[in-house]
Parts: sequence; C-alpha cells; structure tokens
Amino acid sequence: MAKKRKVNWKPVTWLVLLVSAVILYFVLTGFIVFPKRFKTPLLILLAALVLLMAVLSFLTKRKRGKVVPIINAVLSAFMLIVCAFLPFLEAKLRGIFTDTGDTEEFVMNVYAFTSEYKAAHPEIFTDTTASTEITDYSDKRFIIQEAMDLDNQQYALEELKKTFSKDVQTVSKMDVLDAVSSFYNGEGECLILNEVFEESVEELEGFENFKADVQIIKQITREVAVEPTPTPTPAEEEKGLKPFTILVAGEDTRSNKLKVYGRTDVDIVMTVNPDTKQLLVAGFPRDSYLKNPALRNGMDKLTHLGNNGIQNTAEGLSAVLNTEITDYFVVNFRTFKNIIDALGGIDVENPYSFKTESGLGGYSFKEGLIHINGDQALAYCRERHLLKTGDYGRSEHQTIVLKAVINKLTSTEMLTNFTAVLDSLQGQFITSYSTDNIYQIVQNQLDNNTPWNIISYHLGGRGDMQPTASMGAQKLYVNWLYAQQVEFIKGEMTRVLNGETVTQGELPADDTTIFTQN
Repeated sequence: MAKKRKVNWKPVTWLVLLVSAVILYFVLTGFIVFPKRFKTPLLILLAALVLLMAVLSFLTKRKRGKVVPIINAVLSAFMLIVCAFLPFLEAKLRGIFTDTGDTEEFVMNVYAFTSEYKAAHPEIFTDTTASTEITDYSDKRFIIQEAMDLDNQQYALEELKKTFSKDVQTVSKMDVLDAVSSFYNGEGECLILNEVFEESVEELEGFENFKADVQIIKQITREVAVEPTPTPTPAEEEKGLKPFTILVAGEDTRSNKLKVYGRTDVDIVMTVNPDTKQLLVAGFPRDSYLKNPALRNGMDKLTHLGNNGIQNTAEGLSAVLNTEITDYFVVNFRTFKNIIDALGGIDVENPYSFKTESGLGGYSFKEGLIHINGDQALAYCRERHLLKTGDYGRSEHQTIVLKAVINKLTSTEMLTNFTAVLDSLQGQFITSYSTDNIYQIVQNQLDNNTPWNIISYHLGGRGDMQPTASMGAQKLYVNWLYAQQVEFIKGEMTRVLNGETVTQGELPADDTTIFTQN
C-alpha cells in the first residue's frame, strides 16, 4: 500500500496570500476616500510582504514547517476581512447624504376650534361643542386661501369629498392671514392649511396661541412627484472640483424627518474653492426681506421662501447676490447636536457673554474660547430673545458654530471618533450636490492635509415691520439688508471663486445694525 503524501501547505497558503493582496490593493485604491498619494506606498508594502513570504514559503530548507503557513493564513484572513469591511464602510459614508427622493410628502391639516376656545368666545360661537370626528363636519364650511399652496388644498378638498360623499362647502380667501382671520371670526367652522404654516401663523399678531386654540380633526397626506436631482454629465463630473457656491439651510422642525419644503431658520451661503482651500461662510438673518420668486417676486421674509421649496430659497438668495446658487445642503438642527456630540464637542470663540432661556437649557456662555456639547450648541444657535441683537445675534452664532464644526471635521481629531461620527451623520443631510464630488474633496484633503482657510461673516441690517407676500397684509418683523454688506460679500465670493486668497476682514457697517425688538 502506497504511503499517503502530505500536502505542502507553504506554497498553497502563499498563493492564497498573493490573491488576497491583489484583491486588497484594488479594493483599497477603489475606496471612495482613499488618498491617491498612498497608492504607490501601498503597492510597495504589499509587494514586499508577498515577496518576503514567498522566500519563506519556497526557499527555506524545512519543507513542511507549520509557522509559515500559519503566518500566510493569518495575513490572508486579515486582508480579506479588510476587503469585506470596506464596502460596509463605504455604505456608511454614502449614507450620510440623501437626495430628495422621487416624491415629497405634504401634510394638510383640517383644523377646528377646541370646545374650550369656543366656550371662551360666546360672542362668536353659540355652539360650544367640538367634535373630533371629521364626519360630523360634513355640512360645515371649510376655509381655504388662494395665495399659497392651492394645489394641496384642492387635493384635501377632493379627499374630503370622498369622505362625505358630497361636495364640500368652501370659503375662499386671498392669503393665509385672511383665511386665519376669517376662521377666528366664525366665517367657517374648519380651516384647511399645510402644516408647514403653523409656525408662521403663530407669528401673526392675535394668533400667537393658534396651536392651543385648535384641534386637528383630520390629516390628509399627499405625495407629490418632485423633479429629481439631475445626474451630472461626464463633462460636469470632470469639472466637479471647480469652485462652487452652495446654500446650507437648517430646519428647526419638531420632526426628525428632513424635507425640502418648510421654513428655514438657518440660511448660510458657502463659497468653496477646493484647489485653494478657501471657504467663505456668509450667514443671512432668517427675517431678511427679499423677493420671493414663487410669489411673483413679492417681498417676503427669507425663512418663508422655504415654504415653496429649498430651491426657491436658493433662487431668492441668488437674486440678492447676483450669482447662481443651484445646490444645497439641508440639515435638521435638532439632530445636529448628535453630530457635535459624536465629534466630542466643539470649541467656539464666543464674542460676548450671554444666557439662554430656560426652555433652551438656561445655559450661561462666557466670552472667549469655550467648549460646548451638542445640547449647548443647539441652544447657542437657537437663542435670540435674550440677545441684545435678537436674530442678528442668532445668525452670528450659527456661522460661528458651523465654522467650528468644519474645523473639527477637517482635523486629525476626527479620526479618533470616526465610527461614532459616521453613525451620527447617517441620513442627516439632504443635498443636491454630487456626493462623488464631496468624497473627492475629502480624498484630496487626506492627500495633502492642507488646512482650510475659513472666513465667516454674518450680515446685519435694519429691523422694520412690513407685510409679507406669503402671510398677507399684517406687518411682520423683517430685516432690510445693508446694500454695502451685500456688495462686500459678493466681492469676497468672486475672489474665492477666482482663486484669490481672502482674509478675515471687517464687514462694512457692521456696527450700525439696527435691531427692533419683536
């Protein structure tokens, strides 16, 4: 009987190592943020390792030792584990950003007054009962308004028609103010309104307690197809890293769900030059008074432009700055605190000491360099009532925090919290900008690690009371932007886009901002 030959595992395990090294090289170099400068060193390292193990596997005198095959197997296993982990990591990186999707969800609320409110106003209501069943309102009058969101209101009426099996009685008004005023005056028993207008209604004089006065008797959800973000052409991809201007908008909603329709409480225009590492941050007060493209260029508050979509906000600011802002980032600032916590907090240079309201944590921030966590950063960005300059101060704080976050994200410290940061960033941004370009910027940053020059300004202006195109004739607090400040920002944007080096300067008329308490 022939003696059974033993397998020589040295060459076998070396071949597995060779294949694993080749796979690892192509997987690593194809990773979306792999620094190009590491390609050659990686190739040399892997080649040297494979050659070393080839010498040990083929040229050593001992034919069947166990140590070398074990080393080959361990190295191969490690390489394959890395190869398996990288797609998971890439999915995490890509999961940071979401696009607008194929549809946008609108929620139309049908409001009726509560029994408590009706009982407190017998001069208007003879019947103080307030049913929560929509079917009990089939013979009632429903108030709508024509200036804003008419398509969604008509959709809601069609749905109510199906519920009642008959036409709905309507009272049509010109704008949101007229509709809400008529509702309070008893001209109709129900009000149909998009939920995005709730906060704006409570800004109107006399309707500050709107959400407490009413009850929602029906919610009607409508999904509307939205224009998809166009896929970049090869030519556009080729010029993807050229300088660009982008709108960063922060929602301050009760929901964690990001939407591209709704008020924006943070409006920041960023001009980025990836080649020169110049980044210009310009914060605009939410009450800036400018033309609303969606409402025949009627004058409106900047925050209201978002009710007609974030692209409408970008178009309005484009007109102010005489430049084309086609791309945007949208972030919910209520979840932004999670990002800051994952970063281990941020350091900000606070220009003056102030306190926040008890509802915002009652924090005290001293003047100078301070370290703040996520909850503190959220309060820092949202406080305005206790600031001497109100919304101007809030806008200033938002640009300060954004600059601190960018500094932290581009620092080597991020590597120590990389996994936690990735987890906290999942789905936290909606963007129309190419994510491939974003990761190419990250890749370039890892390639040369040159610090970014971040310049930030917050615009001021003159406070005033004026009517708004979206909310009607009642005068609301607005901010007239100073023309010299806008011109200054336009000039700095042009310099950044042209590759010139900019430095932090003084914003013209910065000390003449006029804040009116509101």
